[in-house]
Amino acid sequence: MNPRRPFTPGLGSLAVRLVLGGLLIRGGVAKMGSHDWWRDLVGRMELLPDSLVGPLSGMLPGIELVVGSALVLGLLGRSAAMLTALLHLLFGAVMLALILRDAPATCGCFGPGSEYPVDWMHLVTNVAQFLAALLLLVLRPGALTLDSLLTRSR
Repeated sequence: MNPRRPFTPGLGSLAVRLVLGGLLIRGGVAKMGSHDWWRDLVGRMELLPDSLVGPLSGMLPGIELVVGSALVLGLLGRSAAMLTALLHLLFGAVMLALILRDAPATCGCFGPGSEYPVDWMHLVTNVAQFLAALLLLVLRPGALTLDSLLTRSR
């Protein structure tokens, strides 16, 4: 590392990957461990037809876990970053819909006991995470990725 340039894009992307991936893994695991609670919360949001609440609330935690793991490991980096951005776009759209409806909703981001009110600050935080995921598409992934290890071994 160059002492005049202590921050390198590789370390920056690693930090962003670890934070975003860790948040997705934490949320996915918490929702999987409390599926009935999560399904009921999604249903109370009244954004989906009743017939889709069960299947979609069942799929989301697994998607979060897979995408978050890919980010942390640096596996399929660009795809994982794009899927992370899309997830945060979805989360933001849900929050915005709830805010505009003035629905007294809480976010189920990290499972029961850690509910946060869906408000403008929460939406801003989500937008920041969306922008961070987009940043991963621009930054060099660096050497600390499973992708780079697999590419070197070929």
